[in-house]
Amino acid sequence: MTDAERALTKKGETTRDRIVDAARAMLLARGYDGLVLRELAESLDITLGNLQYYFPTREALALHVLGVEGTRDALLIEDRRRSDGPLENFRTSVRDMAVRYRGESGQLLLMITALAQHNAEFEQLYRTSYADFYPVFETLFRELNPGLAALEVAARARIVNALVEGSAFQTAVGDLDAYLDRVVAEAEAIALAPAPPG
Repeated sequence: MTDAERALTKKGETTRDRIVDAARAMLLARGYDGLVLRELAESLDITLGNLQYYFPTREALALHVLGVEGTRDALLIEDRRRSDGPLENFRTSVRDMAVRYRGESGQLLLMITALAQHNAEFEQLYRTSYADFYPVFETLFRELNPGLAALEVAARARIVNALVEGSAFQTAVGDLDAYLDRVVAEAEAIALAPAPPG
């Protein structure tokens, strides 16, 4: 690859990243129906054709933005595995997810869920996001509690994820840090409980 080709590739990556960042902000501010490609292009001072070179349709752009959000948890957990021990990774991951689900990440994940009810491509994204997340999340459970059978690991991972996702919808929780500490403690109790007999 020549220097000129590398420069064009870098410029293309920068433009693509700008589009994705601006689309994420627009989705958060205005929802899926408010994601208007012409307005997005104008806000970035690029042509609509340039934007559509990267993302031909609103659906393609939203799928990309929401897909990035859908893989974030698995990537963060994997990153921590390189530096943290299993218990610290578990605690940090659960708390981080609980915090993020109370903010922008939660808004975007809810958007995936809502769009999946009426659109096959978003339904596939929804399923793929969980299919990618659970094997990584289940690894934490196997590392913390190696005596658990595979079916038990899968069940506990889903119960803890339901606890974490549901925690984001709770209001009037009092001191947020204390509440999040409790969510982490309950998740840890589920993860570390002895294997059921039999």
